[in-house]
This record gives sequence, structure tokens and C-alpha cells, in this order.
Amino acid sequence: MFNVNVMGTRDQANKICKHLNNRTDLRSKTVLLEDSGNAVIGCEILDCNTCGLNDVMDTIKEFANEQNIAVVGSHVVGSIPLQALLKAADHYIEKENVFLIKEQQKIRFIIDRLGLNSVSEFKPESKVIEYVWE
Repeated sequence: MFNVNVMGTRDQANKICKHLNNRTDLRSKTVLLEDSGNAVIGCEILDCNTCGLNDVMDTIKEFANEQNIAVVGSHVVGSIPLQALLKAADHYIEKENVFLIKEQQKIRFIIDRLGLNSVSEFKPESKVIEYVWE
């Protein structure tokens, strides 16, 4: 599960979810965090070959901007395939015209771009499936 945190109401987050749920390779739902008043858009990526983390984040940011609400980070519940992180990193590397080659650099880069440390520290050694198996 890939959760994206927005500083908005449940209704605002639900509008974003409607756009996300038009995709066949993704399911999303909204949870309101009572203590902070922020909303979490929980995304289950059904096909990581057609829907990447960057696709989810870019779509959420686009529709959040239309509603004047901020995206304030994300987090991964459970573990994630290395390829999903590298694919997203390559997207932002190309988009921002950044030169990174090493895997560890790309991992640090995508952790920053997706805001994966916003809720708790994203530790690749315990979150990335291939690293856990080593």
C-alpha cells in the first residue's frame, strides 16, 4: 500500500480518489486522520508495470493543486519491490534532468522526491523486498 498525505478534508481527498479510481491498475480510498485533520489517500497499485509510484504521486499532486491543497509526503505500508522505486526514480531523474547512476543514489533520490520519510524513516534495508531477502 502506498499512502499519500494531503492537507485537506475528506471530501477533497475523495475527489482525488475518484480520479485515481478511473484507472484499472489502481484502487484508492481516503482516511481522515482525526488528530491532525489531514487526509491520507491509500493506494493499492494492482499492476506496477502500468502504474508506477510516480504516476500515483503526479496525479495526486495535479488534482491537489487544482483544489489548493498541499501534498505533504507519503509512506509505504509493508514492503515494496526494488523495481518500483527505481522506475519512479528514473522518471524523476529524466524529468528533472539529473544525472544519477548508482542504485543507492537513486533510492535516496526517490525517497526524497516521494517524501517517503514524512511519517517515519523509510529504511530500504527493511522495506525493499530484494534487500530484505539478502
